[in-house]
Amino acid sequence: MLGTDPRDLRATFEIAPSSGFDIILADTTPGGAGYARKLVEESRFSTRKLLLEALDKLDCEMKCQSTCVHCLNDYSNQIWWDRMDRHISREWLERIVARSIMRPAHVPDDAVPCLPPVGFALGTSLKGYEQVIAVGSGTWGAEEPEGSLGSARALRDWLEDDSERRIWMVVPLGEENEPTAIDRRIAELLRAVEDDGRLKFVKLPVEKLVPAPRLTLFTLFEGIPNEEQLYEELYEDMPRGSLLSGLGAGVCFRRHGMEDSSALWIAKHVQDVLKAPQSDVFGKLLDRMVVHRFKAGTPRDIQAVFSDLRGRNLRLEIQDPWMAAQSRNRAKLAEYLRALQQARATIEKLTLVWNPKNGNDASSDQTEGLRSSSAPYVSGEIELKPWVPSQGQHFHDRVVHISIVESGEKWRVDVTSGIDNLMSYQKECNLFIEKR
Repeated sequence: MLGTDPRDLRATFEIAPSSGFDIILADTTPGGAGYARKLVEESRFSTRKLLLEALDKLDCEMKCQSTCVHCLNDYSNQIWWDRMDRHISREWLERIVARSIMRPAHVPDDAVPCLPPVGFALGTSLKGYEQVIAVGSGTWGAEEPEGSLGSARALRDWLEDDSERRIWMVVPLGEENEPTAIDRRIAELLRAVEDDGRLKFVKLPVEKLVPAPRLTLFTLFEGIPNEEQLYEELYEDMPRGSLLSGLGAGVCFRRHGMEDSSALWIAKHVQDVLKAPQSDVFGKLLDRMVVHRFKAGTPRDIQAVFSDLRGRNLRLEIQDPWMAAQSRNRAKLAEYLRALQQARATIEKLTLVWNPKNGNDASSDQTEGLRSSSAPYVSGEIELKPWVPSQGQHFHDRVVHISIVESGEKWRVDVTSGIDNLMSYQKECNLFIEKR
């Protein structure tokens, strides 16, 4: 948590006047380095987070029998190594933390609080298992790049490390979401493992999924759960998130060490999942897309990318949270519209959606700047729509929606790093174009 040497902070305890005992944290450097104070006073830390981090450490990555250098052992406590046992400490901490966190109704009583395995941390949770069942409210919905893409890369690496590993991604029947720009990037990352059958999407009735954990980690032998195998279930708080938002997103409780598998969700539904045919969710999405990759420092011909729009009348909606932030961003918007004009396309209507809180320019300057930058390239109406967020809503995607008036055909163009980077040859940018 602090990013410092573990020996810079030490702990002891004393018997409390009433009952139990108090834990005391202290700096080991003379005069103190301020680490103990940081844990108490800085908002990014909390006692609960400290204990959850300790639990994560006690769940040794090497799965040692008592303790080892990967979890608790270091030079300063070597005289106690023969008496130390991480399992005893973990069980004690689990009881303490469980009393401080509200347990959602669907989480079993024997599940214990845990840190969510977000981003690359997912890989650590998957170690030691050969199969995973993930349950989500839907497939698409990734919004936060670091966590979502990090989770996808960790999953890909886990699958590629062993050709026998499998994951089933389970969503409710009738689930239909619109993929985000980040979803499209994740589809590219994971398409190969779906194509060879190691990743499958499964649809089940929603009532079967209500009690299901977010993640079930296990190993199958000859297609059936092994009675001696220890299973692990990870439960998230409700409402349940989409699968591509990050497999560990929202996880707050962990259930492990169950020797009796008969009461588990997987015991009742494993055959429904395992019998699922090979899926083609990522393939269907990517096969209808055209991808253009522009590396930093290389020229880019935007006119050629949109040459199919030659002689067409268009209605455009451009969504980019930073489009109006500075005069430079607005100038790059003008360059993009000029490129469309040079491709001999006519823009009948232009709608611009941006976040006026981005950048230092006043909202009025942003509005006027967008209008004046766009006017020379639009034959008709310009509609400006400052983005007003509703609770829990995010605005991450940079998207150009193109409607061709003559044919009714619609294009969705995801711009991975914004219009300004697309029109700056010094910057890297990718375009994902989906035609419908």
